[in-house]
Amino acid sequence: MFFVSTCLLNWVQAWITKVRQSTYFKRTRNYIGGCHKETRIERTWISVLVQTETVQASAMSEICVICDLTAGDIPRWVVHETETVICFLPLEVNAYGHTVIAPKKHYADLYDIPDALLQELAVTAKRLAKHYKQVLGATGVNLLHASGADAGQSVLHFHLHLLPRFAGDGLNAWPELSAVPTDKDELLTLLRV
Repeated sequence: MFFVSTCLLNWVQAWITKVRQSTYFKRTRNYIGGCHKETRIERTWISVLVQTETVQASAMSEICVICDLTAGDIPRWVVHETETVICFLPLEVNAYGHTVIAPKKHYADLYDIPDALLQELAVTAKRLAKHYKQVLGATGVNLLHASGADAGQSVLHFHLHLLPRFAGDGLNAWPELSAVPTDKDELLTLLRV
């Protein structure tokens, strides 16, 4: 069974690579938020590939739009860059000054990224937020992030979205959540580190 699933995953990975290299795909792909918006089928298979131990870092870089952007292989509007961090405007700006902050080296998500690099990204986000307050007149900021398919992560490269906020901008970046019935004492016992 393992052999069959490995063969199938290798075939799907090769198929996705072949499709992405096709002239049709290159003409019609759509970068949203600085990232390629995959079809539902691509997202499903890429998710399966990434969650399978048979995928190696080299295969990940073949399908990573942020790695492509860092390498200069796709159009980019870089706001700030260091040896380890890149900050750029996404193709579709969702707020005035919307910036994506990402490590240059590939890390899939919050579970994967080293603590020191995560700290550097947080410091960079604070630096940009203060700068945007000064030059754009931003009166607030949202930092958005998703790790894992169930959290809505669509680009499998750790990144943060920094959204400068302004009085009356009409943007609602905070999800409306319903209360979940919880025994807080039981939950606290499970959650304590």
